Amino acid sequence: MSLEASILKGTALGGQKITFSGIHFDADPGTVTLEGRACIATSWDDGEVVATTPPRWNANGIYIASPDTVDLVLTLADGTAYTLQYAYLVTMFDQALQQISKALLMLDRDQGDNFTVHAGQVLGYKTQDIN
Repeated sequence: MSLEASILKGTALGGQKITFSGIHFDADPGTVTLEGRACIATSWDDGEVVATTPPRWNANGIYIASPDTVDLVLTLADGTAYTLQYAYLVTMFDQALQQISKALLMLDRDQGDNFTVHAGQVLGYKTQDIN
């Protein structure tokens, strides 16, 4: 018998449910980590473990959006650890955040860029459907 996971790839935003099966987990909960970040185990019993992935932030609280393969580790209460590989995908949302980040880095208060929006500064906003 070997450890199996329902998914082994996903977004860095977190919130993905992973169901583990294939081994005896024991009823005593252990831990699940993704790249060293704690996953939230929502269910743990002898036949199955369900955990939710955390968001991928660095130590400074900055969102990491890069396509990497990292360790997904399930550790039983007795200390036995199983490691699988999990692939982070770069989504269209990730790409949009990267573009916004680049634009924000170009702002410069010394050059007169205004970082405050006051009432009346926003005159109108039109949405457009994108096909």
